[in-house]
Amino acid sequence: MVASANLVPKTRVNKKRPAPLRAMYCKRHDEGGTYGWQVQVPGCPSEFFADSTHGGRVAAFRKARQRAEQLSDSSRVNLKTGRFLRSPDAADGGVFRITVQGRAFWVAAWSPEPGKKKQARFSVGKWGEKGAEQKAREQRAARVAELLR
Repeated sequence: MVASANLVPKTRVNKKRPAPLRAMYCKRHDEGGTYGWQVQVPGCPSEFFADSTHGGRVAAFRKARQRAEQLSDSSRVNLKTGRFLRSPDAADGGVFRITVQGRAFWVAAWSPEPGKKKQARFSVGKWGEKGAEQKAREQRAARVAELLR
């Protein structure tokens, strides 16, 4: 049998592609008697993995990396860059609750033009929890409707 010049060797395609979680979510600390790895995943509180309690530098990094993978949601990661995507807040619609110096507010946020952000705050103390949330949602809806005209 004679080999044809048209035959191209087949290359294997890796179908099982792991979500790329970069080591940027694990930061090393080696100062002031603190030796270990800090895990910082957007949207989650940070956690610290000390070398002394996790069996050394490599073992602490391994556990920190595992925890970062548990905390991260691969649907929120850009597969090309490995960075987290900002959620469009479709369910919330730009309405969220904050606490400033012990006072709670519901905030309506919108963007009138690229690069500009606007907010309106509604006090929970003045309007109540449900009232402040409702006012924030109404304000957000009104401002977005105004922009779309």
